[in-house]
Amino acid sequence: WSPLLGGTDGNVLDMLFFDEGSGTALYVGGMFSNVNGSLARRVARWDGENWSSLAGGVTGGNVISMQIFDDGDGPSLFIGGNFTNPADRIARWNGTNWEDIGSQLGGTSPAVNAMAVFDDGNGPALYFAGRFLGAGGQTARNIVRWDGEQWSTLGTGILGGEVFALEVFDDGNGPALYAAGDFDTAGGQPAEKLARWDGEQWSAVPGGNVSGGLIGVQGLLAVDDGPLAGPDGPALYMTGNFNSVGGISINNIARFDGQNWSPIGSGLGGPILPSGIALALADLGDGPTMLVGGIFGAAGGLNSANIAAFRPNPLLLLNASPEDLTVDAGDSASFTVDATGQGDLSYQWRRDGDPLVDMPGVSGTDTATLVLSEVSSADAGLYDVVISDNCGNITSDPAELIVNDDDPGILGDLNNDGVVNVFDLLLLLEGWGTCADPENCPADLNNDGVVNVFDLLLLLENWG
Repeated sequence: WSPLLGGTDGNVLDMLFFDEGSGTALYVGGMFSNVNGSLARRVARWDGENWSSLAGGVTGGNVISMQIFDDGDGPSLFIGGNFTNPADRIARWNGTNWEDIGSQLGGTSPAVNAMAVFDDGNGPALYFAGRFLGAGGQTARNIVRWDGEQWSTLGTGILGGEVFALEVFDDGNGPALYAAGDFDTAGGQPAEKLARWDGEQWSAVPGGNVSGGLIGVQGLLAVDDGPLAGPDGPALYMTGNFNSVGGISINNIARFDGQNWSPIGSGLGGPILPSGIALALADLGDGPTMLVGGIFGAAGGLNSANIAAFRPNPLLLLNASPEDLTVDAGDSASFTVDATGQGDLSYQWRRDGDPLVDMPGVSGTDTATLVLSEVSSADAGLYDVVISDNCGNITSDPAELIVNDDDPGILGDLNNDGVVNVFDLLLLLEGWGTCADPENCPADLNNDGVVNVFDLLLLLENWG
């Protein structure tokens, strides 16, 4: 960690990167009045070297949320909160000054806690949510839509509490806007702290009945977490102060794959009313990592003061299967597999599907490398390995072992008993005549495609 040139004299509640034309910069909003000793009320800009204020900032309250939206005149920075000047609760930065967009939020102590851009099929719009009863001169319960010109409601809105977070997520049925907070009703339907708006109507999130805790859900983040958690793809992460989701014991942080909820390890704990507030996905140098910030003392059972990083154990992955081999009889052969997984891996080599055990001439049956010494034709076959870790198992592709046997045996010993006798004579007479399959005609001793007197003479030459 390192200080950012003096920092602020009050809490930062939101931040984002935005390029207003002079290069990408970090914008922060919150409860401060000064940055690095200079006046910057509730909002400031960091260009990588210096802090600057934005036209004196805002007064009468704090900046709680920030968002970028193109209202038709190009991308602009929007801020929301409970401030009153120079705009009421919502303001747009035009590059020089703050502008009021006519929100006229109503209610007792109205505030905008969250913003999101969502296209409901009628074009992108900016959604505002928080604690209010009206917007743009019409009734709007805690959430409202603005397309750059017109305000519109989302059904009967959200009741029973306020909204703290908004996020767009596709659960497999198309993108939808998810709202989270401490409410209990959305669009007249029961929705405990979490609801989904598909552009036309509200619905509860499947299995998403959030319970326990006192301050509800504070943060949402939709990511394609394949790089984070394997081939699972898009997921919605949720954090706040709760201990159950859909009847599953989950402590303050959870993952939704579009159908099912699951905990993130043992979650967040301690001290009093532990709560996650903000989520982010970042690459810290060793791959994607989920970051959570809030008010807590432990994450995943480990001491962690208010910020923690989560990266699940790697999935069991097969990096390389064993390769086919051709060796001469009497030589050695070895097969190797490369895999990664959670903790120590276990191995079980097999030949033609049958498990192998260490014995004279066979070693490494429970390691990554199988070694066969002084191989014979009896060792030929298909070799694979079953690899296991704490999460499951995976089987490699099979590799074929071909053994070139230089010992042709005794010519005429058709039953391979080491003796040329009457039993071999009977086998030769049984195959007498033209071979049905010249490639598989053991009685054709001279390989001319016919079993006849010349083959009989060769057999008699080796009698005994």
